[in-house]
Amino acid sequence: MNLKLRKIKMIRKTLFSITGIAMLFACSEPSEHPGFEMTESGLYYKIDGSGDESARSVALDDVVTLKMSYTTDNDSVLFDSDKQGQDVIIKIGPPAYKGGFMEGMTMMKEGDSASFITSADSFFTKVANTTLPPGIASGSKLTFNVEVLKVQSEEEFIGAREAAQAEQMAVENESILAFVERMGITEEPKESGLYFIETQPGS
Repeated sequence: MNLKLRKIKMIRKTLFSITGIAMLFACSEPSEHPGFEMTESGLYYKIDGSGDESARSVALDDVVTLKMSYTTDNDSVLFDSDKQGQDVIIKIGPPAYKGGFMEGMTMMKEGDSASFITSADSFFTKVANTTLPPGIASGSKLTFNVEVLKVQSEEEFIGAREAAQAEQMAVENESILAFVERMGITEEPKESGLYFIETQPGS
């Protein structure tokens, strides 16, 4: 009886040792993208939060102003908003494909920065509606680096844009009136705002 118990204990110890070794190898196996976590859909993400808990979260249908760049597997830069000299404005919608970077945007808040790794094939065919550009291999990945500058509802965005346009128009009108006064023009503007000045009477 004691011999049987001894054999059972030895078998258990062996099993525990094998399990422990297997877990050790599993834990030490390098990730495909070290430092990134992965969603169930297959999107790799790494978010650097601003630390401001009161910051506005990004939600579906929001309009987001951000800095963005994206690169290939070999770090070739395909797009950089800083080099373009203009921030990117996008409306947040459902991801166009599984593992799309739009899924990651809804994990962010105003002020956050993040990196997302997604399929190059899916991005160009489903989002850009084009074929893979030359030099980008099928099956490769794109890395998106984004910084959320502003989060607005669509209504807030439209309101802010209209207010900016009105302000710009007021500035232009002031400039025109100053020019008219300086040049001594007495004609009244047409309904469209255009000044018609006759320089030579028609025959």
